[in-house]
Amino acid sequence: MAGQVGHDLKVGTTVGSVDESTFRRVLEGTVAKISELIRNVKEQMADSGDAFITTAYGYLSPIIEIYAVTFAKLNVTSREELLGLFESHHKNDDIREIFEELVEAEDLWENTLKSFDDGLRKREGRTELTVGSLAPLDIPLTDLKTSRPLTLNDHVGKHNLLLVFLGHSA
Repeated sequence: MAGQVGHDLKVGTTVGSVDESTFRRVLEGTVAKISELIRNVKEQMADSGDAFITTAYGYLSPIIEIYAVTFAKLNVTSREELLGLFESHHKNDDIREIFEELVEAEDLWENTLKSFDDGLRKREGRTELTVGSLAPLDIPLTDLKTSRPLTLNDHVGKHNLLLVFLGHSA
């Protein structure tokens, strides 16, 4: 992790003022919540196997809420602004340590979900999609409102369709 601040984002400028104590406390809470979420997801993946797939959205969306609360408490609206606050407090050893823990927790979250995705692909014999790949219209999906199973093919060309692909981290 040496030399890297966050993922591939540049450190921005300071936005607003949050004292070091508040910044540290909010980051510590964020790290704790992400760590708890990772534990819960791993337990559910291990305990329920295939059943986790149909309920995964309930475990995957909390990361968005965790960051919404963090951003609100710190009065920032983007990752760049969060990095700007970090830059303004980076001389504090405790701040640097907890920020590194945050980045490590984010990496663990990414790796947990990547492992889940890889496991699904292997079990279903699917290959990873790349830019330009044709969409697999027969891929099994779940309607989040009704829990009804469906495929992309059920909707393509028949209805207006909005697909939302959520990234694994905020």
